[in-house]
Amino acid sequence: MEKPGRQFVHYGYFGMVIAFYLYYFLHAGNWDYFFSGVWTHEDEVNANPWPKLLEPGFYLYGHSIAIPKILAVFLTFAVMIAVTYSLGLILEKLCRKYVVIQKRSISVIQSRHIVFTVFTIASFWTFFSYGARPLLNRLPSLLLLGFNALIVLVGAIWLFRTIKRQRQDYDRTAMASSLRKQVKRLDILDEKLLEGRSIEDLNPDELYMLVKVLPGFSEQLRQQIYKGV
Repeated sequence: MEKPGRQFVHYGYFGMVIAFYLYYFLHAGNWDYFFSGVWTHEDEVNANPWPKLLEPGFYLYGHSIAIPKILAVFLTFAVMIAVTYSLGLILEKLCRKYVVIQKRSISVIQSRHIVFTVFTIASFWTFFSYGARPLLNRLPSLLLLGFNALIVLVGAIWLFRTIKRQRQDYDRTAMASSLRKQVKRLDILDEKLLEGRSIEDLNPDELYMLVKVLPGFSEQLRQQIYKGV
């Protein structure tokens, strides 16, 4: 999350998703072209594509705009990536300001995590709102409604579970596998301590707490475990 360029990739990806579907509208002047699925049967797929790429790339309000299609596509993507990237940076700052107004504290990393999460779910919902719609729209109304509800529900559950996570949650998850191996090597676990469960059944938080409270577990041994991670 702190790597250079991570914000551009994460926020820009949302712009790419929008641009991919938006261009169908900008190219045809309406959504009928996309939702009808006509574009999946065009003979230009097997024909020489170059003449098509030089045709006007935008058609809006009944008028074509003399920008070659090959440039119009890149222009659409560039603009939307720039818009969502800028929006992401703005939302990060607004998030921090809002928390300060609420008289709470929040780190730059945590505010970035929140905005990353929002953009990820927005990309997910945008993709499934348009992806494969020419095919999905042929389903019976009840099946289509059920599919849409499932997408919303899955996304909402993931959003609720993810947006509250802290940096240490990710660190513990990343260390969990190595911690299990190191604890097993020490061979000091009492079966009663785990109440009949195996070390594999413990989630990252439980494993972390176990390392802290193991009977007779010295600070030196704890350091050995973490060095082995």
